[in-house]
Amino acid sequence: MGLVPAAASARAALDLAAGTDAVIADANGDPVRLRQGPGTAAAIIGAYAEGTPVRILDGPVAADDGSLWYRVEVAGQTGYMAAEFLAPAGANPPAPPETPAAPAGDPLANAAVTGTGRIVNTNGDPIRCRAQPDTSSEILTHLWEGETLDLLGDAVNGWQPVRCAGRGGYVYAEFIAPVTAETPAPAETPVATETPAPEPDFTAAEQATGAATVSGTNGDGVRCRAEPSLSGRVITVLPEGATVPLRGAAQSGWQPVTCVGQAGWISATYLRVGEITPQEETGGVGGQLKITGLGIVTGTNGDGVRCRAKANSNAAVITVLPEGAEVSLRGAISGSWQPVVCASQKGWVYAAYIGAPGSQTPSGGSGSTPSGLIAGDTAVVTGTNGDGVRLRARASFSAAIILVVGEGQRVDVTEGSTGPWVAVNYRGYQGFIHGDYLAKATSSAPVGGIRLQAGSRALVTDSLNLRAAASLGASIIAVAPPGTVVSITGNFVDGFYPVDWDGLTGYMFGDYLEWTDAPLTKRNEPVRGDAGSQPGSAAGQRMVEFAMRYLGYPYVWATHGPDTFDCSGFTYWVALNVLGIDITPGTWFQQFAGRPVAYGQLQPGDLVFFQNTYTWGLSHVGIYIGNNQFIHAENENTGVVISRLDSPYYASRWYGARRLT
Repeated sequence: MGLVPAAASARAALDLAAGTDAVIADANGDPVRLRQGPGTAAAIIGAYAEGTPVRILDGPVAADDGSLWYRVEVAGQTGYMAAEFLAPAGANPPAPPETPAAPAGDPLANAAVTGTGRIVNTNGDPIRCRAQPDTSSEILTHLWEGETLDLLGDAVNGWQPVRCAGRGGYVYAEFIAPVTAETPAPAETPVATETPAPEPDFTAAEQATGAATVSGTNGDGVRCRAEPSLSGRVITVLPEGATVPLRGAAQSGWQPVTCVGQAGWISATYLRVGEITPQEETGGVGGQLKITGLGIVTGTNGDGVRCRAKANSNAAVITVLPEGAEVSLRGAISGSWQPVVCASQKGWVYAAYIGAPGSQTPSGGSGSTPSGLIAGDTAVVTGTNGDGVRLRARASFSAAIILVVGEGQRVDVTEGSTGPWVAVNYRGYQGFIHGDYLAKATSSAPVGGIRLQAGSRALVTDSLNLRAAASLGASIIAVAPPGTVVSITGNFVDGFYPVDWDGLTGYMFGDYLEWTDAPLTKRNEPVRGDAGSQPGSAAGQRMVEFAMRYLGYPYVWATHGPDTFDCSGFTYWVALNVLGIDITPGTWFQQFAGRPVAYGQLQPGDLVFFQNTYTWGLSHVGIYIGNNQFIHAENENTGVVISRLDSPYYASRWYGARRLT
């Protein structure tokens, strides 16, 4: 994720043995995330406070970005934590966050309480309360969504003075909602909607002990909390349409459930229990819905389709129907809309995304998938219109997304395919891709038709890993940027060539190597000359202007705004807010965004990448601002700064560039 130079790896604990106890440490008081796999791209299971004990199960293992992770057990959950936030139990235990012993020196010590506020809009994450209205100020404590606190006057320059940790402090005003004595706490709302919730109907959920479906969240999902209260800790967010086991009768509007293996509570407003109960509709028989057939959700590229309350793209969203879902039809298409039954209600779906039940090929036998792929095959991503396809953690449209595999990329088919879902390995990531977007590769020989031989020179056609063995799961030694020329040292084996890159030996995937007679490339050879003096596009200039607002903001690893960033979190934040596109926080993923740009053709707004900073391979990213300069979240000592591409440090670590505009 881009520490420069080597701060993260220096802190990582590397001597924790399987079966031993450890403790969360060195997190600056912030909660540390437990993830489903090693690496910051893996889905988040939960977050745990500094000082929490953990049990080491395995590790350390290296993620693709070079960071080190342990497989651990914490609070009954199993997953992966970054090694740099773990320390042996009993060895220099972390001190608790300091709280001022008395309000001496507290500028708000004598401030009058002017009201009560509630923490809102944090998506379940904690928010910092600081000693001064400044992002570089001391963190007094962390406040969780739903907590109430005293307000100490009006907000000033976006900061709300409050009482926290026994003294005066400041919280971003956008995360505070006033609470009055005449206004009771609001009912639990979906994660991101501002649409008022419908009148609650708890009748079914209050009596249930089976399972229920998340419904009525406008497609946003609903929080599962550890206690039946808006101030209860958020365990997870359950998506619209998810099925959740019930643990008994509802209490005061809160339904006890089981979520991610834990006892939790969900507002009963957003749960539906039992089978579809057709509602009355004119023209029905006996006051029941007139079902005229069945359809299948298709053609959504795995995104699913919204079912709306009316035949209008501005109508309220009842639920999101996943790709492949079977849906009951209520009659003929009207205009471009198909009347259906969704979440037990009358709804409308855009007809282009509803196909006949036979439009999806049934699963084949003998371990094959509808696409005919079997374990051992190599497949290529196709039919995504250049968007790529999601690699998911399970064979389901509701499963966590591991990453997006680009159009034309190759994957190895593994054991475990089920129905239309194909089990694959992509660059060491194990998961499932829907078979509609995979085709069998025609040959295991390298693309281009010319088989390279020992002694040949090969041109790297795209960013390419140099691996320790001839396997997509082998550890990464370095990453070669496009245009690198390497020497072939042996025969083509299992899709890989053995290569020598200026004294560094390993294996490269043959699909991205082409014969060339160009001179061999030196590693860490500095880039030279003008990086580009063109003014660029208006969108690129807007990216630069927006990025410059954050000059001087602090660097915090694995954050992406609004008040702290790491390198890829900063570029993610700028692209999201200026261009409205999600390039994913993570340097490895961002190298596939947009299109490649040569060093001498850079324009303001282009992403610039560097390698071998705090770890081998691709490891840092920033935004080009012109005049051989770029802005980036460099490290914990500098924060967001402007540096020169032609400085000795960065010139020798140049990797490549991508244009998003």
